[in-house]
Amino acid sequence: MKETSEAPLSESAEERIQENTWNDDAFDDFPSPAPQPEESLIGRFAYTSDRESVEKYLHLNQIFARKISGGVSLILCGVIPAILFDNDLGAAILMFFVAIGVGLLIKAGMDYQDVEKIEKQGFHLSGELICDLQDEYERFQKVFTARIVTGVGLIILGVGLMLILNGLFGEEEWHVITLFLCTAVGVGNFITAGIINGVYHKLLNIQD
Repeated sequence: MKETSEAPLSESAEERIQENTWNDDAFDDFPSPAPQPEESLIGRFAYTSDRESVEKYLHLNQIFARKISGGVSLILCGVIPAILFDNDLGAAILMFFVAIGVGLLIKAGMDYQDVEKIEKQGFHLSGELICDLQDEYERFQKVFTARIVTGVGLIILGVGLMLILNGLFGEEEWHVITLFLCTAVGVGNFITAGIINGVYHKLLNIQD
């Protein structure tokens, strides 16, 4: 049986084979890119809150805060005529103030359903809107601080005036009027500032 002999490769052919082999080995060091996941439809079509809906949300909460603070303040102020007129007239005026105050609180609770509807949609704010809200929040912090300081100051002032009147004229029931007046305004400041500050925390996802 004859042995088959292979013809020797030419020098140029051997160089081409070595070059191709080197190129294949070189690419083996680079891992192939991992398959990218398909873009989620939820991410592609996510709800984005527009400026109008955010402004409406802020406006509704401002109205809600005024109704709550007004209702509480009216109930506190209703004690004043009951002190001034220690009779049925004073009790009647007290009930009148309480009725209006409670009515405001109930109306505020009913209107808050509109606020909850907007909250259920969720807030997915654009970068520009977040920057604008952040600027508004930083400006509001000055108002928030002023309202808190004013509220605390009024309550302390009411106590101080009551004590001064008691010292000058002796203890009288009507001296408590100054305390209730100052407390009513101070508590109103607390409620309004707290609600609006909480709204900005929700919009900007600020943790307390």
